[in-house]
Amino acid sequence: MPKLVRPLMSLKASGLIGPRLVFSERGSGSQVRVQNAQKDVITASRTTQRALYSSAVAAWNSLDDIIKAIYNSLSVSLHMTGYNLFIKLHISGEVIDADFSYYGDRNYGLFLYGKE
Repeated sequence: MPKLVRPLMSLKASGLIGPRLVFSERGSGSQVRVQNAQKDVITASRTTQRALYSSAVAAWNSLDDIIKAIYNSLSVSLHMTGYNLFIKLHISGEVIDADFSYYGDRNYGLFLYGKE
């Protein structure tokens, strides 16, 4: 049986194989290592952050295409997508969407829509 010099009988392999084996190319050559499982510790701050993120995603999905296009155009100079900008502003509390009815004020970061 010949000794294998390269991983997975190929010239180059990288990435995750199975749940734990990681192949990579380092300066010292090909490397295979075992990826330890991450522990998902449920804390109050993580639960709060996940709830904030979930509400931000739901708020983005409820926006109409015109508002999404405005966020996309605002985010070009920031080197991010409009979605990322909205999520960032929503989590930080800068986006307040008080009411989805046409009779109330809607505040989308820099823009205020509704009655004046």
